Amino acid sequence: MPPLPSPGSAGGFAPPADRRPGQGRRSAALAELIASTALAVSIVVVVATVSLGLARADALFSPELQQPSAPPSSQSPKFRAN
Repeated sequence: MPPLPSPGSAGGFAPPADRRPGQGRRSAALAELIASTALAVSIVVVVATVSLGLARADALFSPELQQPSAPPSSQSPKFRAN
C-alpha cells in the first residue's frame, strides 16, 4: 500500500502539473456548445420538414385540386345531333 501524503501536500485533487487549470472545463463547454447547436439545427430542420409535409398533404387532398366528377345527368348539357 502506498504511504499516505503528508498534511501539507496537495493530495489527489490537484490537476496534473503539465495541464492548465480549467482546460478540461473549456473543452467540455465547447463540446456541449457544438452538441447544443447541432440539436437546435436538427430541430429546425425537422419542424420545416414536417410543416412542408403537412402543407403538401393538405394541398393534395384539397377539394379545389380534386378532379371534377361527371355532372349528374339532369345537369348535363344537351347537344343537338345534326
